[in-house]
Amino acid sequence: MDWVERIKYLECYFRSRTGEVDTAYAVEKFYSSLHLVKTYCIPMLLYGCEVWYVRPVDMKSVDVAWNNSFRKIFNACWWEV
Repeated sequence: MDWVERIKYLECYFRSRTGEVDTAYAVEKFYSSLHLVKTYCIPMLLYGCEVWYVRPVDMKSVDVAWNNSFRKIFNACWWEV
């Protein structure tokens, strides 16, 4: 049997020598989620914004869409910003 540095159990990684949780995978997953939102969602949300006449109510709807995307990714409640 080969010796490994970390063990995966229920989507959590544990260091095999100490049994401590290895958070590197979770942090990597977190940053990749943010990268996807910034790369794919923001351009779709803001396409053509240079020529928009933005009323406050329109700006609020853009803010709501942005906040909702992060709520969905991180499974947060609607009142969390």
